[in-house]
Amino acid sequence: PDRTSRSSDKATTVEAALVRRTPSWSKTHPRRFIPSNMVMQVEKRLTRSSDWFTLRGSVIIGFGIMFVSVVLLNKQQIYIAKECHSKQEEDFSQAFSLKGSLSRREGPFDMPIKGNKFEIYQPYYDMDESKKGKVLIAPPQDFTESFDTRISWADTIISEKTTRLTNLTTREHASFMYMELVKSLVTGSAFNNAEMSVIPVLGEPPKTKDFSLEDRMGGTDWTYAGDTMTGSARIDNIYSLLIDVIKNNIKGDYIETGVWRGGASVFAKAVIQVLEPNSPRVSYVCDSFHGLPPGERNLDKADKNWDHSAYLEVPSEIVANNFIKYGMLDSNVVFAEGFFNETMPPLSKKINTLSVMRLDGDMYESTVDVLYNLYDKLSIGGYVIMDDWFGFPSKTACLDFFKVHGINPTIIPIDTLSAYWKKTENVDIQYWRYEKSDFIAA
Repeated sequence: PDRTSRSSDKATTVEAALVRRTPSWSKTHPRRFIPSNMVMQVEKRLTRSSDWFTLRGSVIIGFGIMFVSVVLLNKQQIYIAKECHSKQEEDFSQAFSLKGSLSRREGPFDMPIKGNKFEIYQPYYDMDESKKGKVLIAPPQDFTESFDTRISWADTIISEKTTRLTNLTTREHASFMYMELVKSLVTGSAFNNAEMSVIPVLGEPPKTKDFSLEDRMGGTDWTYAGDTMTGSARIDNIYSLLIDVIKNNIKGDYIETGVWRGGASVFAKAVIQVLEPNSPRVSYVCDSFHGLPPGERNLDKADKNWDHSAYLEVPSEIVANNFIKYGMLDSNVVFAEGFFNETMPPLSKKINTLSVMRLDGDMYESTVDVLYNLYDKLSIGGYVIMDDWFGFPSKTACLDFFKVHGINPTIIPIDTLSAYWKKTENVDIQYWRYEKSDFIAA
């Protein structure tokens, strides 16, 4: 009895000692941190051992282990809580970022704009990220810097340059090399024997033949591997006209209506990047992205049978990825998706000025949709390029437009299919004709 009493007293003493060594913030609930089974084990050890000091040391060590475990557990809980809070903040931040992205995105005006049959948007922001491809061509600044060095070295080991290149600085020569590279890629001529010439035909799958550089120069075939069917001469024309408007400080953006795979628009964007780095000029890329309209407006008898040609139907994702491939997709690339009678009216309310308009709509109705809505946006000194001039209903639409507005611009041929003119006077557009579909002078 005396031994049991002493043991109980010692156990009580040990418990008190444990409490004394428990952090101050836990003394109000000592049992919460000192399990009863631990006290019982201590009592048993005391009854079996006469070495109180050894036992006391063991208990102190045990308590030390327990204390460290409690502290580590507490720190782990705090860490987990912080991680959860951080994750919640991150999720909230991402959600807020998506919700508020429209107010922070850059561009000429607020987008996207959606109608029943059209959408105006920026693929840079609005395209599904999982569907974006990779950049394959170095940015023009990197390319020209690299080849500037190459040209500077090569010039020291030749006697003289050819007449065409002798007046160019090394940087101008490097920029010219870059544009020639992009031209050869978008037209498909860079692929040489790996390329094919597609024979133009509507309404059925086209046939192919061995690649003809002559046909590609004149744009009389369609490319298989390239990104534009305009041909080299028309690409050179885009280059020349953009040089002119930038050199002469003609204000305004670039627009192409009817883009197919987007190669000509990509090339134009590259020219702007080279000649006017960080340019504010916007590139408008306008197409239905599923072919030409059926011609049901009956504005011209030649407007029939342009639809149902699968080779001419290119999804917008392919066009956007062509911009990405050449490193040309940014916030100043705007897509207007839909037939032109749907996209041109709302687009005309957003565009301030244009310097180059490139029309490739083939049909009468597609041409008047653009001219009546956008021609007054074209700056004096700017240009209109008609990809389809000789032998197309689009030419008839232009001639009717000239006649009713009393203008007679000088038409300059590009090749056997295309032409362009320079705007030299302002025109008061008779928009009522467009509203009534009355395009022919009485």
